[in-house]
Amino acid sequence: MLDYQTLFTRIGKLIKTINLFLAHQATVVGYGNTIITQYTGSQYLVPNLITTVNSWANAEQSWINTLKTLSDSTISDQQTNLLSPSSAINVMLPTLVAQMVVDTQSFTADVVTISNATAGSSNVGNGILKTSSASYDGTANQLIINESTEARCTLDAFSGGIAGAERFTLTGYPTQSPNSYLARGSGSTSFAVADASNLLRNGSFAQFASTHQPTSWTIAPAAATANVTQETVLIHSTAGSALKLAGDGTTATITLTQALSSTILAKTPLVLSSWLRKNGTVSGGSNLKIWLSGTGISDIVLYNADPSTLTTSYAQSCLFSGIAAVAPSTLTLNISWTTANAAGASAVLLIDDVVVAKPLQFGNALYALFRGSADFRVGDFFNVTTTNNNAGIFQTFFGRFYGTQLPTSGSPTINDSLAT
Repeated sequence: MLDYQTLFTRIGKLIKTINLFLAHQATVVGYGNTIITQYTGSQYLVPNLITTVNSWANAEQSWINTLKTLSDSTISDQQTNLLSPSSAINVMLPTLVAQMVVDTQSFTADVVTISNATAGSSNVGNGILKTSSASYDGTANQLIINESTEARCTLDAFSGGIAGAERFTLTGYPTQSPNSYLARGSGSTSFAVADASNLLRNGSFAQFASTHQPTSWTIAPAAATANVTQETVLIHSTAGSALKLAGDGTTATITLTQALSSTILAKTPLVLSSWLRKNGTVSGGSNLKIWLSGTGISDIVLYNADPSTLTTSYAQSCLFSGIAAVAPSTLTLNISWTTANAAGASAVLLIDDVVVAKPLQFGNALYALFRGSADFRVGDFFNVTTTNNNAGIFQTFFGRFYGTQLPTSGSPTINDSLAT
């Protein structure tokens, strides 16, 4: 077995020194520090003060780079022990992490949080921004950083865009080199309402090939086709229509399915969403389930409950999940109302704007925008805050300098004291 204690004792000493340099930059060298603040407005007393201080910071950052390179070499030196095909750090790191999982080695975890998105009080659109700190496998992504972000609409249907496909700019703190004491940030990027990149065809049920046949969807059993119609009045978004499922007192199950329009690779995050409501008298005893299924993966269940608990207003069900180690050859979205006959002939379920999409990954957090009953307009915005307590010294270092998440546990086998 790899000698983990020796390996991480060596790396721990490097981390300790790197952290000392980072702390020194923050308290002594950089802008806002005790030196420059003492000479605010009086820099003539010390010619070239800022230039001199910056040179100190650059020197310390260079030393950090040297120590990080030594960390690279320390890890690459384990190529033989790990039977790695290459000593390159980008090959060695995932090999090392995988072997640590096999050997049940772990570190102290960083604890991350992500706030619910706060909508601007003057927003015209009433769509929703959803966020998640989960990785594709459902575990918490400990690479998330401390950051405040703003998502602001920059293109709508009245400025050259498309209704339901409005574009937003997501802005965080400025990006910084890992060896700088300055607050780390994700920069900025552009993304659109998730409905515009839906991997389902006709997820809004705007097209019906016939009275009882929504385009791109398969209905089973054939006898249930009559229970499926297009709803054009009680709809969620400003356009399109909704899927109406009606109980008839005899049909046991109504199922609609659709294979996704593109192949999803392994280790891919996904977001699922649907807007649901009931109408008429939906008594208890039936079950509505909406889920993704595929070869070699467990079902990804968006909704699975007695629909009598729904209200007569549309409410969103949303789930961040993903495809882990196995890439399915097929992925199918399923909608099934089981024991529908128990609900009675006047029971109606309405389903609208079903979305399966790839969320935006920004600062290692996940973001997805969804259309509301009123479309977004330029200037609409949301605010989100992400936090990381950086409790794990090894985890924080590997996240910061390698973008790698280590295996963690409540009882770590490799103690952070090796890096203090």
